[in-house]
Amino acid sequence: MVCHDPTLDRAADGRGVIKNKTFAEIRELDAGGGQKTPTLKEVLNLVKGKSDLIIEIKEPGTELEALKMVKNTKMSENVIIASFYHSVSLNVKFIDPMVKTGVIFRCQPVSSEKLAIDAQANIIFPQHQFLNTQMVQDTHYNDIQVFPWIIEDQVNFERARALRVDGVITNRPETIKLSYFED
Repeated sequence: MVCHDPTLDRAADGRGVIKNKTFAEIRELDAGGGQKTPTLKEVLNLVKGKSDLIIEIKEPGTELEALKMVKNTKMSENVIIASFYHSVSLNVKFIDPMVKTGVIFRCQPVSSEKLAIDAQANIIFPQHQFLNTQMVQDTHYNDIQVFPWIIEDQVNFERARALRVDGVITNRPETIKLSYFED
């Protein structure tokens, strides 16, 4: 199932931890406007040929099943598999070195590029409050991209832009003037 939250509380008209529910239990819930919580396969088929996709792995050990779905839908060149669990990146790279991976973090590491290199990741996803010039320069020097999260306003977007990041993660794209990434 595809859901950002670990619980159903904000995502559907149900309650409880998603990993403790069956597929059938989740599928019968209303995720808003009569919609059902989609499977990863459904999302991949929906965006195929229209958009790239970042797949965040929330539970270590599920990345290989996600990778299998990505390969079966021939989306390997259009996804990034990312996680706070950096071993997920290593596991994906072991199976398919060509799939892009990313490491997500919420801290100021001594060496963000080393985090990525150790995990064989192509991208770092730092929480935007920890983003700084040195981080961007060091990761770019090592051919690693930088996508801070979650940028929700123009001020933080402009700060990230000034640091020359490669992209941003946002829940509110309508609040940000995206001309920087359209050049």
